[in-house]
Amino acid sequence: MENALSSPDSLLASLLYKKTPDRLVLLTGPSGSGKTTLCARLAALGGEAGLSVAGILCPAVYEGGLKVAIDQLDLSTGERQRLGERADGASEGTVGRWRMDERVIARGNEILARIADEDLILIDELGPLELEDGGGYRQALSLLDEGRYRRALAVVRPALLGAARARWPRAETVHLEGVPG
Repeated sequence: MENALSSPDSLLASLLYKKTPDRLVLLTGPSGSGKTTLCARLAALGGEAGLSVAGILCPAVYEGGLKVAIDQLDLSTGERQRLGERADGASEGTVGRWRMDERVIARGNEILARIADEDLILIDELGPLELEDGGGYRQALSLLDEGRYRRALAVVRPALLGAARARWPRAETVHLEGVPG
């Protein structure tokens, strides 16, 4: 099933209150469209509704209006670590324009491995490291493959949506096109 997102609140309400067991939503949209912001809103509303919320968000860090880094946020504990920083050129450990911290990725995999049967799981994001290279947050793939969730939302880049849909054919797909936070 594929939908365009009419409003963030409609997705939030659907995920939080629709009684569909083992529901997986793939959230996709262009860079800067508000995917992480939407995930943060969903985590907050889920917590307010008394749901157990777990997973990882990767919020951007800005300085002077420029995205300079990406953090990793554990939704269960609030622990925040620097996941990646802008790289000047391609080198070992870079993904696109980002130099990733393998220790923080390993910590993310520990976080994801301990998740079991939560009310709401958020994974921001599954990218080329996971879906093409077998690295990155590989524990997220196991978590989703094994169905260790009641409701899950995974952010997937548009270029990798086909791979994600092939892996999880029952998943719903929601396209975000710059919905304001």
